[in-house]
Amino acid sequence: MNDSRLDVREVEGLKELRFSLWCTSKMQRKNIMGIVCFPSGVQHYLGPVTANKVTSYRLVQDVPPHFSLLICEDVCLAKTEEPPSQAEMLLKEHVKVILENDEFCGSIAADHLQNLVREFPFYKSAIARFKTWLSFIVFFEKKYRSWSIVMYDDKLHEGLGLTTNTPANELRIVATQNIKCFMTGDIRRDSCKEIALRELSTHLRQSYGDSYCILRNNKYSSCVDEKGLSQITRMRSFITLNIVNFEQSMRHSNPGKYVLYDAHHPLCVWTPKST
Repeated sequence: MNDSRLDVREVEGLKELRFSLWCTSKMQRKNIMGIVCFPSGVQHYLGPVTANKVTSYRLVQDVPPHFSLLICEDVCLAKTEEPPSQAEMLLKEHVKVILENDEFCGSIAADHLQNLVREFPFYKSAIARFKTWLSFIVFFEKKYRSWSIVMYDDKLHEGLGLTTNTPANELRIVATQNIKCFMTGDIRRDSCKEIALRELSTHLRQSYGDSYCILRNNKYSSCVDEKGLSQITRMRSFITLNIVNFEQSMRHSNPGKYVLYDAHHPLCVWTPKST
């Protein structure tokens, strides 16, 4: 393991440490991972221990005088399975944060959840081994119980009174902590979306009549001008019905603040130091 202390990159007053780890001998098992232990007790995940070098990064206030390296077996995996990379763990942790902070404590459609995170700088690296978003989701559910995958079949969907805002037979992801109450949350969210849809439809009809959507060449096109569209996108009902990219949300809701958007670090926001 190497730690780069020379020419350390600084990010808003923090120092970035770079760790590289590899094994020069053939491993009998694949499920071996490396962890750096700081004197403070904080642990930093390095990734799988293989013949190929893995590199990870950590931001610290001060460079500690020493580290400890822990090499251990990932007991969640079979001996023939390789532990997640740092990028995979980063994406997993960000997905968990989104699920655990859902305002309704409900479930989120798998496709919608992907739209929330697909612009994250570490997304492509995290998905590369799995090929598909669904395989990534299933892996962390089955191996680490990071979340649960649920679905409303037709009978349950009808029994709960859900609308097309929460489609039946759609894969949905729910935080482990919300598994006992997510249906109540989904019913509330569905109701809010239905109200928002009615409000938006009423606004469009009042402002543009029934011709706000025109059928041309078998395709629907909007006759709403740019000014009207700008007004609509600021409406509460529109915001309720649409997914906002997290990176855009972070930047727009934190003007004048520094947004760390880096492939090697968790997304975070802080106030820049004055110079």
